[in-house]
Amino acid sequence: MLKTERLILRRWEDSDAESLYKYAKDPDVGPIAGWPPHKNVEESRDVIRNVFSGKEAYAICLKEENEAIGAIELKLNGHTDMTDRDDECEMGYWIGKPFWGQGLMPEAVKEMLRHAFEDCGMQKVWIGYYEGNTKSKRVQEKCGFKYQWRSEDVDVPLMHEKRTGHVSLMTKEDWQAMQSRQREENSAPAKDMAVEQDLQLTMPAEYSIKQVTIDDYDAIYELWTSTEQSRRALNPVDDSREGIERYLKRNPNTCFAAVKDGRIIGVILTGHDGRRAIVHHLCVHPDYRRMGIAGHLVALAEDALKREGIQKIFGLVFKDNGPANAFWEQQGYSIRTNLNYRNKSLNEDIPTGE
Repeated sequence: MLKTERLILRRWEDSDAESLYKYAKDPDVGPIAGWPPHKNVEESRDVIRNVFSGKEAYAICLKEENEAIGAIELKLNGHTDMTDRDDECEMGYWIGKPFWGQGLMPEAVKEMLRHAFEDCGMQKVWIGYYEGNTKSKRVQEKCGFKYQWRSEDVDVPLMHEKRTGHVSLMTKEDWQAMQSRQREENSAPAKDMAVEQDLQLTMPAEYSIKQVTIDDYDAIYELWTSTEQSRRALNPVDDSREGIERYLKRNPNTCFAAVKDGRIIGVILTGHDGRRAIVHHLCVHPDYRRMGIAGHLVALAEDALKREGIQKIFGLVFKDNGPANAFWEQQGYSIRTNLNYRNKSLNEDIPTGE
């Protein structure tokens, strides 16, 4: 068993089949990595017994829970086509979609690199990704792998197709140099207190992501009413339980919440008409702002909308809400000066506005 700040990497068990299926059935997870979505729990159990049975195959679990949320493995000589040496191996990994964008995968990869070089005696760790798998590419870049080559027409047998593959490498020497630099940075003189406090404020919080359902209504409504700027955007019809339930039925895959210790601390609703999308009620609890949560929620929503074929998104921000306008500017949302926004209320309970 291996441990990091937030994770436990442990051997797979038959009892992990249900949790494996929960995340491996997602069509956004397996195909981009070269394997088809799991069809049922029995298939997942078979994978545990026959695929995740390698000497260095581990389930990725959050420390506070024992649920398998992803997989990571060092594929040793005889089980990889990247090397024929016993002191070299290939690393492979994936993690469930609800845990994307939280830095969990780089955290697991860094621990596996330590394990490979310190515990397993490896001199080189190879790694690859298929063209288009930008998330895996970013993980490898963050962890310090050096790009080696590109290969065309690579067989992807489980998907019955050919793709373009990319290969990167971490040597023990490069890894040791990275560790030395990290130790030097950690032992450097303390920074100015104001700078240090600012860094503390911008560090990402430890939280998870879930898709919003109507069962979350009370929690997200309480969050919306916790700040004046969010309260003023609410109306008694569209933002009632019935109104939000109707909205979620139309947009079940594009609304997300950030959760910490069982409590919703951030939320974004986005929906579309098949052509254009709009953001509604992005809100993060005041205690958790400046931690990257709002930007993470926006990125998740944008990715979800792209998967549904939406190419453009807009949002409405009160002119006097300076922080919100600055945030959306940073996210790349420009102000349209050549349009007038006009609306008309079809319900007397909803004011037309100024």
